[in-house]
Amino acid sequence: VVVQASGIVDITYSNALTNDSLYVYSLEAVRKNVGMLKSLSAIDRIFYACKANMNEDILRTLYQLGAG
Repeated sequence: VVVQASGIVDITYSNALTNDSLYVYSLEAVRKNVGMLKSLSAIDRIFYACKANMNEDILRTLYQLGAG
């Protein structure tokens, strides 16, 4: 589930019924945190482990921001 720019979260009804794990992501928060990391002089490269999270929207955003 990804929080859209409008703040709307698309959560399927089936998740609530099955008690499946539910993760809510904010691409705005991802962008902000990458920006803060890039502003630190001690950080020269940012890497993100795809194994930790395979969400395509997050991976695409990180790639666009130069986090590899």
